[in-house]
Amino acid sequence: MNATAPAAPATSTSTTSATGTSAVGDSIRAFSAPVRGTLIAGFSTIAVLLGAGRFIAMDGFAWNVLAIAATAVMFDIAARRSRATRALDVPMRTWLTGAAIVAVPWALILGVVATASTWLSWQRNPWYTRYDSFVVTYGDAHFTDTNGEPYLVPDSGTTPWTWTLTILIFAVVFLMAAAIGAALGMITAAWNGLAALGAVFLVGCAYMAFVLIGLATEFSIGAPYPGVFVFCLPITAVAAGITVAAAHRVQP
Repeated sequence: MNATAPAAPATSTSTTSATGTSAVGDSIRAFSAPVRGTLIAGFSTIAVLLGAGRFIAMDGFAWNVLAIAATAVMFDIAARRSRATRALDVPMRTWLTGAAIVAVPWALILGVVATASTWLSWQRNPWYTRYDSFVVTYGDAHFTDTNGEPYLVPDSGTTPWTWTLTILIFAVVFLMAAAIGAALGMITAAWNGLAALGAVFLVGCAYMAFVLIGLATEFSIGAPYPGVFVFCLPITAVAAGITVAAAHRVQP
């Protein structure tokens, strides 16, 4: 009598994948559910004004700064509302994971939008890159005037590599803004608004001290590259650490 070997238990990778996808979805919902409408409206408005605002009023640098500030405000609002998630007994770890998952594509998409708009501005005005501190340049730029005559714009040259760096620089700055906003909002949720103002004051004092030290020692780092990475990445890490620490003190 031939014995039939028992079938091996199914260890489907699709089940693991589905579980991982579900966890990601749960994290995003934990972060965004209390403020979903605000985040969608805020992101859409920021993206549109960041891309088109400079062609209507003010200069590109001003719109870049406004978009960065607005990003911080959006994540501040989301963090302040984290108590609603905590009231449903959702672990703050899930909320923090969702915040990170949302912040990264938020920063990358806005980085691409800002760079595309900057590129169009540069095409319209070759001198533009000299007045936008976020653009990475390399060498001189060769252009042709309306009469077909070539001319040179010093220190305004770009390459595919410089535009890639510009996207990354925008993305890092937007990510830093999201981290700072989340930190301030979480401090407010864990303690109160006065604590958040105190944190802003301390950060401002630290920044001014750093500037004064730089002026006294004539220490300088190139901007925007590599300065943005040197300064913004550590600030992002510190803000993220503050957010994590404060999150564990949030009560429903």
